Amino acid sequence: SAESGEKRSAAITLVNIGDIYQKIKQHDQALEYFHQAIKLLEEINEQYIMVAALVGVGTVYNHKGDYGEALKYLEKGEKIATALEIKDHLKEVYLIISETYEAMQDYRKAYEYHKKYTNLKDQIYTDELSQKISEVQSTFELEIKELEAMRIIEKASRLASIGVIAAGITHEINQPLNAIKISADSILFWNKRNPGVLPELFIEELQQISDSSLRIDEIIK
Repeated sequence: SAESGEKRSAAITLVNIGDIYQKIKQHDQALEYFHQAIKLLEEINEQYIMVAALVGVGTVYNHKGDYGEALKYLEKGEKIATALEIKDHLKEVYLIISETYEAMQDYRKAYEYHKKYTNLKDQIYTDELSQKISEVQSTFELEIKELEAMRIIEKASRLASIGVIAAGITHEINQPLNAIKISADSILFWNKRNPGVLPELFIEELQQISDSSLRIDEIIK
């Protein structure tokens, strides 16, 4: 209905305003706008935008140091995002929950959610790459119908082969790269719980490994 559409638009605006207040660290104002959005979204049973609002509230409580309250909202967002298979939102939820558990010094849970985040990020990237390859192949199929068949088939075959090779190489690089980063991060998490056991130089080198792995991941993209 028109009323539902208006409420949905208003809720999106409220979430965006809440995000702005959250970014400038005006937490009380951010919570006010996020909760207004949640109220509207509950009235129209809009689940997709609800995830963003719940993540917003959870993030604010995280920054305020109220980790129990943060997890309550983040876990609600995780449940909805999982049910609706909203992978982008779910990836964000995993990362914030990981950071929340890290702040609580529950490093096992932090590592568990960070691994979920890393795996889902890799899956999303692989899906996007496959979609792009499919779009390229579809474009060439259209060109085949419009241009000389043999010449375009040869060209499409070469480029499709490059695409398949590129996808394979990307996947093969990402797998060990993620393992390296997860291993480095898990040791860093352990060190935070057991400070002073490992030499500072060793910790600095591990942090460099983690940061460099992230940089490689961005370059691959």
